[in-house]
Amino acid sequence: MTSDDLYKVLTDAKSIKYLDYVRTDLARYAIPEYEYSGNLKELIVYKERLLNLQKDIRNYVVPTLEFNVAQAITEHFSAEGLDYARRKAALEDEIKAEYNELESAYKEECEAVERDAQASVAPIKQKHDALLSYKDKLRNAMEHYGITPTDTSISSNISREEFEALLDTALPVCAKVDGRFNGLLQKVLSPLTDEVLVASLYLTLLLLVSWLLLPFLGVLYLAAMYVNTRTMYHQMDSLRIAESLMHTVDFNKYIPEGEYVKPVLNTSELDVTAKERLDQLASDDPKLKIEAECSKFKTTEGLAYVSRVIEEVQNAAHEMYNEACAELDKKVTEIVDLTEEECKKIKRFGEYMNSSTVMDTKYLIGYDKGTIPVYRDFGLTNINYVGTYGDTLLDTLKVMFVNAFMSVRANSLEVTIFDEEYLGQAFSEFITAKSAPYVTIESKDFNKVQDTMFKHASENILSIKTQTISEFNKTSEELGMVTRTYYLYIFLTGLGDKLEENKPFMEFLKYSATQGVIVWTVYAKQLTGPLNVKPPLEIDEGELVHYDFGLGARAVATYEYALENNKQKALDYRKAFLLKYLPEDTWWTKSSTKQINIHLGLVDGDPSKAYLHYFDDKNVHFLLGGATGAGKSVAIDCTLQTMIHEYAPDELQLVYIDMKNAEVAKYTKDGYSLIPHAIIVAGTTDGEYCLSIFDWALEEMLRRMTICRKYGVQKVEDLRKKFDDSSREGYDLEVHIPRIVILIDEFQVMFDTSRIPSKIITKIDGRITSLVKLARAASIHLWFTSQEMSGTLSKNVLDNFSMRGALRCTKEISSTLIGNEASGTIKEKVGWMYSNDSAGQDKNANKLWRVPFAPIDDLMQGINELQEKAKKENRLVLRAKFFDEKQGRTVKDFEQAYADLEAFKEPHFFVMGERTVYSTKTTPFNFRLAEDDKENIIIGAFERQDTMDLIATMIDNINKKGEEASMLISCCDKDTSYLLNLEQYQPEGWEDFLKPSYPTEEILLDLTEIAEAREEDGVEDAPVLYIFCLLWEKREGISVDEKYKQQEEFQKLVARLNAVKVHFIFVSRSKGLPGGVVSLCNHKICAKADEKLALQLTGDTVPFKFPSPNADEACFALYCYGSDSSKFKIYRHTLERKLEAREL
Repeated sequence: MTSDDLYKVLTDAKSIKYLDYVRTDLARYAIPEYEYSGNLKELIVYKERLLNLQKDIRNYVVPTLEFNVAQAITEHFSAEGLDYARRKAALEDEIKAEYNELESAYKEECEAVERDAQASVAPIKQKHDALLSYKDKLRNAMEHYGITPTDTSISSNISREEFEALLDTALPVCAKVDGRFNGLLQKVLSPLTDEVLVASLYLTLLLLVSWLLLPFLGVLYLAAMYVNTRTMYHQMDSLRIAESLMHTVDFNKYIPEGEYVKPVLNTSELDVTAKERLDQLASDDPKLKIEAECSKFKTTEGLAYVSRVIEEVQNAAHEMYNEACAELDKKVTEIVDLTEEECKKIKRFGEYMNSSTVMDTKYLIGYDKGTIPVYRDFGLTNINYVGTYGDTLLDTLKVMFVNAFMSVRANSLEVTIFDEEYLGQAFSEFITAKSAPYVTIESKDFNKVQDTMFKHASENILSIKTQTISEFNKTSEELGMVTRTYYLYIFLTGLGDKLEENKPFMEFLKYSATQGVIVWTVYAKQLTGPLNVKPPLEIDEGELVHYDFGLGARAVATYEYALENNKQKALDYRKAFLLKYLPEDTWWTKSSTKQINIHLGLVDGDPSKAYLHYFDDKNVHFLLGGATGAGKSVAIDCTLQTMIHEYAPDELQLVYIDMKNAEVAKYTKDGYSLIPHAIIVAGTTDGEYCLSIFDWALEEMLRRMTICRKYGVQKVEDLRKKFDDSSREGYDLEVHIPRIVILIDEFQVMFDTSRIPSKIITKIDGRITSLVKLARAASIHLWFTSQEMSGTLSKNVLDNFSMRGALRCTKEISSTLIGNEASGTIKEKVGWMYSNDSAGQDKNANKLWRVPFAPIDDLMQGINELQEKAKKENRLVLRAKFFDEKQGRTVKDFEQAYADLEAFKEPHFFVMGERTVYSTKTTPFNFRLAEDDKENIIIGAFERQDTMDLIATMIDNINKKGEEASMLISCCDKDTSYLLNLEQYQPEGWEDFLKPSYPTEEILLDLTEIAEAREEDGVEDAPVLYIFCLLWEKREGISVDEKYKQQEEFQKLVARLNAVKVHFIFVSRSKGLPGGVVSLCNHKICAKADEKLALQLTGDTVPFKFPSPNADEACFALYCYGSDSSKFKIYRHTLERKLEAREL
């Protein structure tokens, strides 16, 4: 930076200084540091501080940058100016000194001339001065003697000599006058000195002498006066001359002219040098630089630069201000939001409930700053409210009650209000249908209430022993064990005046609270034992909270919600149960010869009580039930997982049927089961599928019993004990028979008459009856689970389910399941159940279990670990195909079926879809036409989609036959023909035969020609011909405007053609076809249809209940051949063509 742009330097410096100033000024609004630590009061104070800062900064005005560049330039050179002034002053002082020196020399010369001049007149001046010394005395003398001064004056032109002569004349005269007038008196007074004592003595002596010589002195004085007067008059002219000389005299005129001339002062040379030196110094004058810099500034460029910089700096300052505001605003927003968020966390009194079974004794009694709750810890103690029943006491008591109501898990506090006088009216709003089991009012029989209260305390003491109930519950809750209930007894009225005489009651008040029985009394005076509280409560800061019905309503709503939704912390299945009680090194090591262990959880939630139930010869079958949401699926998952971890697939095999298709799917992937032990896995509501499972189970049971008889034993357990030893000579693996557990979840669906035909239910009931009685010997076990027991199994069947389990449910269902109401008393929504292994006959056989919970990730982890174990150890893994009732089947599945089995290409086979019953056959459902009379097919369907899919499936089957089969199509519906693009399948030359308008007479003629040709040529090597009669319910003469002769002729032609390897496929959508046509078909297929069509084709209304097509979900059809029927899933097709919309 150079001096050429000093104004820029100064402007930039001013800008920096200005911004520093603004920055420093804005620092007053810096955000104070604060970190929220959970103290809401501190947060609110901090928020208020920020809001005040925000208000202040809003009132802040960014100072204007006022910059006088010229002044700044001047100030910039101020140091040089001061130095210049100093140098100038020094130079001026130096020059002045030189002038003074010159003047001093000049003065000295002048003074010397003056002295010489004055010295020349000094004698005259001395004489004149001497004369003047007589002036006063002369005047006095002349006045004394009456001599008047002369009127004439001395001439100014008198010469020195003449003047000096006059002086010489006057002086002697004056001297004589002075001597005569003052000589004697001066002599007389001369002794008067300054010494006071001397003067006083002399004066006293003089006065004494004067008094003594007074006459003589008088004569003498007169004589003297005469002499003097005469002398004075003789010298009168001389005195007058003397008097005229006694004036100021200019003695300079008596100095000789030209003899004493003063020198002339000459400063010209000094003036020149002084000017040169001053001019030289003036060249360094800062004013010149100031003027130069100001000139640069005052240019257009300079003014523009300064203006631009000032504007930029002002903008920067405003930006700083805006940033400070924005930062503060952001922080304010953050803190306000945090405050609001934290305040939201502080739910309104009555909206928050403790979810723990450990009572919180800190009660909310008020609010500070209108927001922050103020608590008081009353401890676990009994309380006596000192006073009488009234508004003030009730206000305090009900506030305290809401605190107690909310202070512990909803189902862990039971309240009894004893109010003999007012019948509990003040607390009626707390009693609802849901809270009634936990809040009751008593108004009679104080002794009964007291006895119940004592009983509760005794029961608690037996469990908690030396601990307090809170200590006991805390430990139990941490371990997942059963906790104890708190009881609150509130005695509003009816205690009488002699309460203190009730010794048992008074003694009870001293200790009961710590045992979980808390007593609140309303009594007029203080009692010994409880905490005495005199309403209203005292509060240190803030304001007391008061009760209103809004508070009560919130508390009740919160309580009811908690009853429905609060869940106890689940017992972790994997960490706290599986890996603890079934370590990884024990997996797949157990033998199922004697039993299958059933791990339900922990008895009473106690980690030391991981007891077992068993599937064995005593407890053959297991029945498990519970209300919706009680955790039945959780119990199934955990029990099932422990089974498959403990036993290898060659020891345990599983059949898992989910009748609501809600839970089993998580154990499947890509259409197959992930459970290594599963031989059958299905999600279905189809009773026939379940029937097929039981049929399979009975066959398996017979197979097993056949093997037992072969080895001379009566049951599988004995077979394995005696012969299942691989080291034995002649060992045959057929004796290694694993136990089978058949799990049917929601088994009540099998007995739902709205879904399943009664005849199927009857068959199912019969199969179950046989199985429960005979399966024990075959080591086959049934495990049924349900939410509802009514209308399912008969008592004689249920009695065979000796192992029972009941989660939370109604007391009625509990009695049905375990023979008593125990499960109806379970308070927790999930996680607990009772078991009974006496078929509910012995209540003492009850066990309370804490059931572990396994999230889906843990379940899948366990499955994956078993899969890896099997792979690593080369162990048997069963890969069951998953039957999902809702999962549709497509053309891809059809293609796969033909790819898997070459035999399907035989021209008489038709592959129709997935079987909907369990079968050991792995092929899809199929049937075969025989070369016989009436070997024709009729298909009925109400839904267009089903119709299209079934027609397309029949065409696909024929196309797969190659040259061994061909087809001819007649369609009476243009839409069907268009959608399926039937023209592409029609033989050349037969286009008219396809059209709906083609006359029936012509069709009959064509069919006759086909029959004659085949009869004439022979059919041994001829391909099978399939003639499609599609939607012939619209065919005139056959179904419309029926003509007997045409019908008879057509029926004869069908029979004639059947004999020459021609088969008919009839398809109808609505009312069906005439009975004569239906009778021509041995093979009948019916999809979703109305009851009339279903009955016509299948003799049953089952197809009427089939679901309508829905997206990609499965559609069903029923195939009938004689009295046999089979349901299958229709192969779904995607049609390339679509009908134009009939309506916009």
